[in-house]
Amino acid sequence: MKKKNTTYGDIASYTNLSKMTISRYFNQPDSLADETKSKIEEALKKLNYTENKFAKALSSGKSGIIGMITPNFFYNFYTALIDSFIRTYPKSPYKFLVFTSDNSAEMERSFLTELLSYRIEGLIILSHTLHSEELCQYPFPVIGIERESGYISSVDTDNVSGTRQAVRRLLQDGCEALIHINTNTSPALPAYARIKVFEQVASQTGIPHQCFIIPEYIHTDVQKLYEYFSKICQTLHKEYPHKRIGAFVCNDTMAHLFLNSALTNGFLVPQQLEIIGFDNSPVSEQAILPITTVGQNVNRIVSQTVRLLDQQLEENKKMTWDGNLQKHLVIKPKLLLRKTTMNVK
Repeated sequence: MKKKNTTYGDIASYTNLSKMTISRYFNQPDSLADETKSKIEEALKKLNYTENKFAKALSSGKSGIIGMITPNFFYNFYTALIDSFIRTYPKSPYKFLVFTSDNSAEMERSFLTELLSYRIEGLIILSHTLHSEELCQYPFPVIGIERESGYISSVDTDNVSGTRQAVRRLLQDGCEALIHINTNTSPALPAYARIKVFEQVASQTGIPHQCFIIPEYIHTDVQKLYEYFSKICQTLHKEYPHKRIGAFVCNDTMAHLFLNSALTNGFLVPQQLEIIGFDNSPVSEQAILPITTVGQNVNRIVSQTVRLLDQQLEENKKMTWDGNLQKHLVIKPKLLLRKTTMNVK
């Protein structure tokens, strides 16, 4: 038999209190005496009451839901971030509703329409398809992570500092040629600094260097990426046959694939070829040779994002949200030395 849901009327009858008092317990508990609250709590246990959170959200306009949009789950950084956000649930009042868009602007707009129907209280956006000027028009706080954020708040890693740490380590280890592998990154994105700063630092040294940009159509195709990295390895063998090469790769997912390709193509790592990734996602430690990486502090990014969201939602209670409460946080990364660079036990 279908179990009957316990109603406010049932609780009122059991406690000899009014329905209004029961309603105040759920919506304005501080207005009740401790004795009254204890009496209601005892009744909730006896009656096996299960709160209808959806109904409460409809009546209060507060769902506790935070929307999240990520471009894909191919890059380990995104999955690590989302996992960390979800792990905040026991200590956080927020529930996360996650969508993946595959970099489709049309799909992201449809997701936002759906999220509005859920009465979300805020949005955390990892994708970079929609411009922040469009995102700031929505009636809730929006926080971007590692994306263009001119009109919204953001939490980013210091990509400039991270890139300098990586390139300087390769030089310190005696690399005689430097390469950088990246995707076709827009100059508007924080991660573009990984290309720009690599070029700046490498140019100052006067040693041979070049940047390889992965074609957009193969970004998430593992087989085509292996073929592309194999061609890079062949180029390196041809152009730098007697030089120690230092490779700075845009993220750990790509660094892992490049490491496998380099080993398959006859490179000794790190004796002939050093590799440094970016993220400190789990794959960097799980690789056949644990990968030296610029460690983004995922847990700190998440905690600061949730803290910033708390602040903006609190401000939102005081006024109609107008998107002007922008704040931009930048978190310092740390180079983590592992087996793909020299002098590591």
